[in-house]
Amino acid sequence: MKTLAVILHYNTKHYTDRSYRQLKPYENQGYNLFILDNGSQIKPDNPSVRVDQNVFFGGGLNLAFQWVLDNPEYDSLLFLNNDLVIHGDGFIKTLRKYLPEYKIISPSVIQPEEKQCYWPTMNNWYSDSIRQVPWVDFQCPLIHRDFIEHIKQYDEDLMYGWGNDVYSGYICNQMGWKVGVLDLVNIVHLGSATIKETNFSSYNYLAEKGMYKYFDKINLLHILNQYRELAKNYTL
Repeated sequence: MKTLAVILHYNTKHYTDRSYRQLKPYENQGYNLFILDNGSQIKPDNPSVRVDQNVFFGGGLNLAFQWVLDNPEYDSLLFLNNDLVIHGDGFIKTLRKYLPEYKIISPSVIQPEEKQCYWPTMNNWYSDSIRQVPWVDFQCPLIHRDFIEHIKQYDEDLMYGWGNDVYSGYICNQMGWKVGVLDLVNIVHLGSATIKETNFSSYNYLAEKGMYKYFDKINLLHILNQYRELAKNYTL
C-alpha cells in the first residue's frame, strides 16, 4: 500500500515546479507523486493530470479523493498546496508511520513572516510525539482511505476549500478517529501565494460565503465556531 501525493497547481509555476522537485526523487519511499493542473494558463514543467477549468482547492480535493477510491493500491492521500518548502527525504514516509491510528495527519507549519500560522494548532510546538488536535488546516493533509471511503466527496459549497478541514475534524470526532499534527515534520508555507497572485479578496469572500452556507445548511454553525475557537486558543 502507498500514498497518492497530489500537488495542486494554478498558474504559479515556480512554486509547483519546486514542490515537485522536492518530492519526486523519493517516490520509492511509499508514494506516487502527481501534479493536478487546475485549469491553468501557465503550465508546470511536469503536469500529470489537467482539468479544463479551475475547480479550486475543494474541487481538486474531490478529484483526488475519487482517484484514491478508484485505485485500491492507495491507502491514503497527501494533498499539497503548491506554495510549500519541504525537505522531501523521509517526509511522506515519516507521516505514514502514524497511519492508520490517525486518520488525518499534518506536518507542523512554519511561515516566513514574524507572525506564524493563524491557527496555533498548526505551529511547531517542539513536541516529541504526534499531537492530537480537533482538526488541521488543509495545507498539506495526509488523509487515510477509511476517511475518504466514508465521506467520498465534499459538498459543492466547499469547493473553494474553506471549511473542508473543520468539517473533516468533526467527522473524525463523530467516528472516534484521531487527527494529529506532527512537529517532527515541518513545512514552510509561503502564505496563500497562489490566491494572492489571482484575486485574493474575491476568493476569500466566495470561500467564506460557501463555508458558512454549508455549515448552516447542515445545522453545524455552532460546531464551526467551536472548532475555530479551539484552534485559535490552542496551547500545548
